[in-house]
Amino acid sequence: MVSKRILAVAAMAVFMLVGLSAADYASYGFTQTGTRTVDGIDYLVLVDDTGAEMLFSPLVEPGADRLNALKAIVSMLHSWSGLTLASIRATNDASQLRVTAVPSSLMTGPDDLKSALPGGLVFWYEKAIDYDFRVMSGAYAIRMTGLFTSTADLLVSLRSAYKDPAAWLLNGDPEYAVKRISELTTRVDALETALKTASDSLTQTTSDLASTTDKLTATSEELSATKAELESFEAAKASSDKSLSASTERLEAALMTALNVGFFSGPKPIAQAVVDWVVAKKTGDPSLAKAALVTAAKAEKFQATEKEIGIVLQVLYGER
Repeated sequence: MVSKRILAVAAMAVFMLVGLSAADYASYGFTQTGTRTVDGIDYLVLVDDTGAEMLFSPLVEPGADRLNALKAIVSMLHSWSGLTLASIRATNDASQLRVTAVPSSLMTGPDDLKSALPGGLVFWYEKAIDYDFRVMSGAYAIRMTGLFTSTADLLVSLRSAYKDPAAWLLNGDPEYAVKRISELTTRVDALETALKTASDSLTQTTSDLASTTDKLTATSEELSATKAELESFEAAKASSDKSLSASTERLEAALMTALNVGFFSGPKPIAQAVVDWVVAKKTGDPSLAKAALVTAAKAEKFQATEKEIGIVLQVLYGER
């Protein structure tokens, strides 16, 4: 009796998983060839147009946007020059689509970044395609997150993080730069105190003049080196602030483009004139909402759609 119940439950689980495949996967370039359980998770086995296999767990049935995003991510991975895949797993739940690609190799010049990606390349889709994974380089474990724009851009970031993680953190993480400068400033203060103490000791006694002089010289040299490092970090931080501002503008533009889609049209960049117009209006009167801006645009005969104005407000001001 118990064994029959277990078999019934198992059969129901398989039925539910297969039932989720009712979405027309073939319309998106995937063929379901069966099911498989890996690490306790039930997956559909999907094969794409290239013959490559992918494991897909539809915890909720995917809509057209999720399936289009899945197709776009898988196609991007297969077209990535230098990337050879060991496996692809994807999960679709109520909040997002998540795709994990484990490389067997990822070549950038003479370097294979496979060992730097123990958790694989992770992409997720909610309203746009983003990435979120860790890059290992020596003692550094760098979390890389952001809006996906192209494999070329992502590979540049990957190589930079792998080759020089300290510089990458300095340019990509302002908090790290501030923390490092704070540490160096504290060290400078301590060394200056030690230098003063050694100097006072030198004036108070002559019997230990030789050792005190050596100590004073060593402390002075260390102070000079630390001050030089501090100045270098401050200069690098100023440069990284400019780079961060430029990167933020590029990401904002990319996100606005990703959101500006129509039923029969793909992502379309929003004219800079529209962005500048909304920013100027909001600067003059921060209380202006979307409806007021749409009315103002019509009154001024300014060429901007309600959707474009809404996207600029959402991305730049967090307003809908």
